[in-house]
Amino acid sequence: MDPSFVLGYLAEVEALAEEVMASRQQIVDLDQKRNQNREALRALSKEPDPSGQVMVCFGDMFVQLPKPKTKDMLQRDQELLDEEIAKLREELKVKVSRLLEAQVIPEVADAHMFVHVSVVKVLLEPADVTPVKVPLTFAVEDIQGIFS
Repeated sequence: MDPSFVLGYLAEVEALAEEVMASRQQIVDLDQKRNQNREALRALSKEPDPSGQVMVCFGDMFVQLPKPKTKDMLQRDQELLDEEIAKLREELKVKVSRLLEAQVIPEVADAHMFVHVSVVKVLLEPADVTPVKVPLTFAVEDIQGIFS
């Protein structure tokens, strides 16, 4: 097997894995912001005076705004965050699917066998090591469990 092919393959798999990890981190960050907004909305709803003013932080600046306007802004922001998180989760499913597909090397595998990435690492070792083909069979339920 051509070492440049193997290295290119591993680079492609690594790039796809990085995309998956970056998307997951972005979802975590947006979820933290969503939780902060939820806490702020809860604090506003517990305030006894619904028509008062509140101090809101925008970046490094505090602005005094009416509570109803602040509550509307936070609710709109919550909706946008929910939409963005849902969109990222859908994209993540596609990225994970591409990563799983990339972890199979059809040029090396037999008709009913697939070579997993860990076996490819064996191919990069000295020539006296015989690579072993590992059969990977997935039930449809197992694969669907990844995406739910």
